[in-house]
Amino acid sequence: SHRARCHAALGQCDESIQDFDEAVAEYAQILAPGSLLNIRQIQAFAETLVGRAEQRVFQGSLRLAQQDLFQAQEQIELLKNSDSDWRILSVRALELQATAERTEGLHGDAIYRCNEALSVLQDLLDSGRLDVRDRAAQLLTLRGQLWTSLGEPDKAVADLTHSLAQLSRLIDFEGHPGLKKQRAQTYLLRARHLQDRDREAEAQLDFEKAIDDYNSERLSGQLGRRELYELAQAYVSLATLLQKVGEEKRAADRFSSAIQCFEQEPRWLPNLCEALRLRARSFRRLGNIELSLTDSSQAIEKLGTCIEHQPD
Repeated sequence: SHRARCHAALGQCDESIQDFDEAVAEYAQILAPGSLLNIRQIQAFAETLVGRAEQRVFQGSLRLAQQDLFQAQEQIELLKNSDSDWRILSVRALELQATAERTEGLHGDAIYRCNEALSVLQDLLDSGRLDVRDRAAQLLTLRGQLWTSLGEPDKAVADLTHSLAQLSRLIDFEGHPGLKKQRAQTYLLRARHLQDRDREAEAQLDFEKAIDDYNSERLSGQLGRRELYELAQAYVSLATLLQKVGEEKRAADRFSSAIQCFEQEPRWLPNLCEALRLRARSFRRLGNIELSLTDSSQAIEKLGTCIEHQPD
C-alpha cells in the first residue's frame, strides 16, 4: 500500500494500481467474515480502497472507482463508533465520488456528495480542526465548477469567492504557499465567469492574480505541464480582454508570454498558432506591420505543418 502511494506520487498510475490490487487482496483475507474486527486494519483497508479509487479516477476507470468507493464507505461505517479519524477519510471518498460523477455528467449527484463532504468538514471546523480549511476550499471550488455545468453562475461565483477567501487567508496570513496553485486555478475559474457577465475589470484583476500565483509556482519548480497550459490560457484570456479595451501594447506582451509557454509542448501547436495570430492583430493596430507580418507568416507555416501531420 505504501509503495502504491509512492508510485502514485510519481505519476506511475498502472504500477500504483497493481500494488493497490495486492494490498486490497491481502486486507480482504485479513478482514474476511468471521475475523475479529481490528479498527486499525479496517481504517488501513478503507484508506487503500480510497487510494486505488483515486488512481482509477485519474485513469478514467470510473465504474471500478465507484465500486472501490462504495466498499470504502462500508468500511468507514464500521469506524464511526470508534476513536479513529474516519471523517477525513470519508471526505476524501465523497470528494472522489463527486469527481467521478462530474466526469460522468451526473452534476446533481456530484453536488450532493460535495454538500455531504462540506457538512462533515463543517463539523470538524466547529470542533476546532482548522487544518481542514484547505480541503474545504478545494470542495467549494469543485462545487463552483459543478454549479457552472448546471447553468447556475451566481452560485458558482459565490462558492469560488468563498474558496478564494479561505485560500488567501491561509496563503497570505498563515504562511501556506503550497496552496498557490489551487488558488490560481480558482481565480481562473472565477475570472471566466466574470468575463462572461461583462464584468471585465474584475475579470482582468482575477486573471492577473492567477498569473501571479502560477508564476510563483513556476519559479519554485512546482508547475506541471497541465498548470503551464492553464497559465498560457490565462495570458491569452487577459490579452484578449486588453485588446477589447484598446491596450494593444500590454496585450501583445501577454500574448508573447503565452507563446513562450505554448512553445514548450508540441501538442499545443494549434494554441501557439492562435496566440501568434492574435499578437499579429495587436502589432498591426500598433502600426508594427513588419512584426504583424512575421507573426502571421509563422502562424500559417506552423498550421500547415500541423495539418500535414494530422491523420486522414
